Amino acid sequence: DFLRMGYKAKASIDASLLADCGFSGPPIVDDPSLSTRFKTRGLHTEFLVNQVYTKPYPTCRVGHGALDTLFKWRKENILIPESVKKIKISLLKRYEYGKNFIVEKDSYYKIAQYSIAFAASCAAVYGDLDDLRFDKENIGDTKIHSMLEKIKVVVDDGLEGVSKYVHGAIKTELWTRDNQYFTEISDCPRGDP
Repeated sequence: DFLRMGYKAKASIDASLLADCGFSGPPIVDDPSLSTRFKTRGLHTEFLVNQVYTKPYPTCRVGHGALDTLFKWRKENILIPESVKKIKISLLKRYEYGKNFIVEKDSYYKIAQYSIAFAASCAAVYGDLDDLRFDKENIGDTKIHSMLEKIKVVVDDGLEGVSKYVHGAIKTELWTRDNQYFTEISDCPRGDP
């Protein structure tokens, strides 16, 4: 609900301005460390918005680097759905959960949204990824499931430390039917600060 979220943002700004004018608000009884923390937090000097990222795709954030690569390859005519032999996406161990979501043709949309392989399949087949890709019709799409069979998501310990960003690096590899091979490591997906 965008109105509720907008109101929360406005209330946060108002609270910050009131705090700057000396208003302290009610004491927080259950956690005294929280109340003192706000006084030394860097009011008007530290802005957490600089640490916030945007999420350009409606899917698990961990796979966005791979999606960026797949979209780029689609645009450059490197990735042509009919010529894909295999796609491999390698991610950090701490994001292993992203490889475990199995999407069946009748899966619930949240399972599809958290599946890196399903999102990659949508990107490879259609060259886009918006909310509509997660409706019942698209979740059951035979083209997406056909591509899904060619996509493997694995853990690669060699990616640890490659990126300084919170979501870490992700490696995308593509093998085509005419024996071409493409690879790219994304260490900062679109939207990261």
